[in-house]
Amino acid sequence: MIKLGFALILGALAGAAVFWYVTQGPGARGMKNPLAGVSLADHLGVEEVKAELAKTGAVVREKARRAGASISDAAANARITGLIKAKFLTDAELPSMQLGVDTTDGVVTLSGKVHSVEAVTRAVRLAFDTDGVQKVYSTIQVVPEAK
Repeated sequence: MIKLGFALILGALAGAAVFWYVTQGPGARGMKNPLAGVSLADHLGVEEVKAELAKTGAVVREKARRAGASISDAAANARITGLIKAKFLTDAELPSMQLGVDTTDGVVTLSGKVHSVEAVTRAVRLAFDTDGVQKVYSTIQVVPEAK
């Protein structure tokens, strides 16, 4: 019984030491972020959006998930939706009143109509760059301006 208790304590101490080493100690400084230096602009150009719209009719971008990061409560979803709508309202290039935003567990769905692929690209970028967003799915349609 004493051996079992000693083994449990020793295991807990070893686990704590490894955790400290990886998160705070010298091991943390040696780790590199595989996404360091990669920006959304590298993955969301107007030409890429045009090609994706022509092929599938939708634009989807997803962030790598961090371990333990999960957004599941309604307050977080409402906060994300509000932040994105506020970004759309302050952007003169977007018809914010014609764009819909829905968020579920960090996945944002954009809908509505715009007059250019550049506007779709701008909307997806603004949504994707919002804290808490893990994935953006856009069904925004490009319609020509009425003359």
